[in-house]
Amino acid sequence: MILILKGEIHVRRQRGGPMELFIGRAGQMTGYLPFSRMKVSARAGIAVSPVWALLVPRELFPAMLAAIPSMTQRVVSTLLDGCAK
Repeated sequence: MILILKGEIHVRRQRGGPMELFIGRAGQMTGYLPFSRMKVSARAGIAVSPVWALLVPRELFPAMLAAIPSMTQRVVSTLLDGCAK
């Protein structure tokens, strides 16, 4: 899971169709999220400005959700709203 704290990233992905562009900005959550069904990610990204990000490995998801119960709703909302681009 990636929490973008500052800056902007552009991520291009190809899924059997035209290439798509995802723009991640400060305050957004992206990447592999708890409850996600994503198995692999074929993406290439670049920082278009200085970026600060918090990377949370999936092994820490259970501890994170136990320590911050409100994260469950935030993660589910992100998955439903944007399919965790």
